[in-house]
Amino acid sequence: MLLAINTLFPKSLALGQAIKLFDKRKFQTLKITPHAGEDENAYYSREADGSRILMFFSFTSEMDKKSKIHTCQSSEVVAHETGHSFLDLLHPEYFDSHSPQTGGLHEAFGDITSLFWVLSQHRQCEDLLADTKGNLHEQNFLALLAEQFGKAIGSKTGLRNADDDVNILKVDHEVHEISRVFTGALYDIFVDGFKAAYQIKRNQAPVINILLDTGTYLRRLFLHSIIESKNFDPTFSNIAFQMMTLATARANAPTDALDKLGWSEFIKNQFTRRGVPVDLNSRALNFLDQIKVEKVGICGTTHKKFTT
Repeated sequence: MLLAINTLFPKSLALGQAIKLFDKRKFQTLKITPHAGEDENAYYSREADGSRILMFFSFTSEMDKKSKIHTCQSSEVVAHETGHSFLDLLHPEYFDSHSPQTGGLHEAFGDITSLFWVLSQHRQCEDLLADTKGNLHEQNFLALLAEQFGKAIGSKTGLRNADDDVNILKVDHEVHEISRVFTGALYDIFVDGFKAAYQIKRNQAPVINILLDTGTYLRRLFLHSIIESKNFDPTFSNIAFQMMTLATARANAPTDALDKLGWSEFIKNQFTRRGVPVDLNSRALNFLDQIKVEKVGICGTTHKKFTT
């Protein structure tokens, strides 16, 4: 039996506006091409006519020179690219931004979509717990993103590892590299939340349900914070501050035990230790926001990009 939790977030004005945006379908129907041709790539972009596209390519493994890799068959790659399209509906202005951190947020949103997809699947969560014995800092398939793709091009793991500690002051300003800072913070926030939830609910519910519920809670907290964002080109600090603000508000008026886990401290600690300040006026401290990059189509898996 699944543990019933009351984690629905209130419908704010910003959330209502987002729903209206979906209903009006500002962009044309999303076009999906599962076999777009030969390339080590997959990406989301817009066309000149306003249509939105998901392109999934195939390629031959660089390792054995014979295995065929179809990116459309990777649930994590599909989830990542679909995440781009979803965020583009919520905040079309992010796609048009030249800020490295906003571009990095787009890439992180794709990776985080992959994480939350896995965390919504009961069977996969069972396997995750079996593999790690509950220690989510052990190497695991949740944190290793697009493993088949990564191994086919020479990586020992996946294209990226969500469980990393990269600091924003030491990372290249390319959007995929910057995204690792935000994704890593979210992953550690989830692990912190799961540990705290387990301590509170271990005698009340099976651990699998605690894991599922923690993922659901953080997914809603993150998504609601993105929807509430008022910035046209947000930095990581902007979104982290929005998350902390929402978490604090829920802790002050809890409707479920998960509201009281200490999310605001988890958020502040994990972003701060990665060089991302979390306060209202932190935008001015983010020097990367001053670096402008060439606008390119958002490619969610590799560093290859397609000019828009």
